[in-house]
Amino acid sequence: MNPEEFDLEKRIQKGLLESELIKIKYRLEEISEYPANKRNWKPEAIEWVEGKIQTIDEMVSMNDIKKWERFKRFFAPKEFCANEWDELYNKALEKASEFFRESKNRYKKDIVANLIYQGFHEEDAFIAAELYEHSLKDGKSTGIESKNRVYFITDKDGNKKVIKFNHNEKEAKVEALVNYFFSQDPLLKEFVPKSAMIKREGFEGYEPIKVDVEGKPMYITIQEDVREKKKKNYSLDTWMKVLARVHIVGTYVVNSLKKQNKIEEYKCTKSTKERDDDNILRAHLAIDWGLRKVLTDAGIEEGIDFCHGDLRFDNMAGSYILDWGGAGKGNGLKDVAQLLSDAYVKEKISDDECKRLIEIYLNEKRNTASTFGGEAFYKVTEAEVENAFNEFKGLAIIYYPKFSAYKMLKQGEGKIISEHEKKSIEAFTERQKDFEKSFIPVFNIIRYKETDNSIIYELPERASN
Repeated sequence: MNPEEFDLEKRIQKGLLESELIKIKYRLEEISEYPANKRNWKPEAIEWVEGKIQTIDEMVSMNDIKKWERFKRFFAPKEFCANEWDELYNKALEKASEFFRESKNRYKKDIVANLIYQGFHEEDAFIAAELYEHSLKDGKSTGIESKNRVYFITDKDGNKKVIKFNHNEKEAKVEALVNYFFSQDPLLKEFVPKSAMIKREGFEGYEPIKVDVEGKPMYITIQEDVREKKKKNYSLDTWMKVLARVHIVGTYVVNSLKKQNKIEEYKCTKSTKERDDDNILRAHLAIDWGLRKVLTDAGIEEGIDFCHGDLRFDNMAGSYILDWGGAGKGNGLKDVAQLLSDAYVKEKISDDECKRLIEIYLNEKRNTASTFGGEAFYKVTEAEVENAFNEFKGLAIIYYPKFSAYKMLKQGEGKIISEHEKKSIEAFTERQKDFEKSFIPVFNIIRYKETDNSIIYELPERASN
């Protein structure tokens, strides 16, 4: 049963309840002829009943019991037995509610079967149908290989959405808050899909929905589907400015929410977890483990920017940045390194081009920060760009093998990886070797300091021998 058929069933149900109400109206008119009733109560009583006919859905949802009791107390004649009124009213509700339940059950059975046929996990199909009750029209799997289960859905009004089932609570919380708050910010809204979370009593719109699937907790996030929105083809120069704004404004938004005790502190997902090192060993990638340890110990991924953490073109749609589950505070240059390393950009960008783009990013970051009470804008120096480029290479050295190992192991398990991913692995392997050979000691990296009122960028002193 589709939503249109369900609406027809509701109209039939409304007719059943109307017929019972009309009986009540006739009864009102009949008892108004009693000689003892000289007060002017009849018009008000009939007006109330006719009003209920027009707002039939309220009666069906059992929201009118208090009004009904008030009606009996003030308008019904004392000579008329109150039980007879209750009998008529309850009979009407019982018929309509029973019809409604039957219609709802038939609808749910049909939509669940359709969702499963379109690639939904069986448990997920039941949960989606339950969440949307009678308003879900269609849905299908995205077909994307992911650790989460992600689906496209359409409601009866034609609104297209993406519903994601995530095992990781932290990732679901971060994605839900980014979609909710960033999409409302005038400087960020065209880069982040809007939240489409279902309103629930006692829950905020930026909280994921916790459900039980096969005995384990899962967390649901829902956002608008931006695939068919007008796509803007940004140049890399523009993307550097976008990332700078996202990092500065996003950090400001998140810090404000934290001060209001609405959210907790979130750290950006790192590329140097024990699981990542294990994957690199299993994939037999040849890397400089000593350099990787130096970079890890130096905290190269640490920072104060709220950044995405997995910024590949697979996680972008036009001007929209998707999949914010790994976002949190970290080094903003990590996003820059990931974006400029993507095979969709180029298999290899020259060092001079990287430096030029990093300079755009740093200048826009400083310019945006100045509008939020930071220091007056001034252009970054050549030394600052050089140090940022060195830091960029260090972040790339850490990220490249993580991505390559993960995809290679998936391919070894029989999973299909795209031609783009294969090209990315080839490009990463080549650049990894170049960066490891040319890397300057980590002590030249620009470090950050944060005070209560400002963010300070500075060049550290060289470590003594």
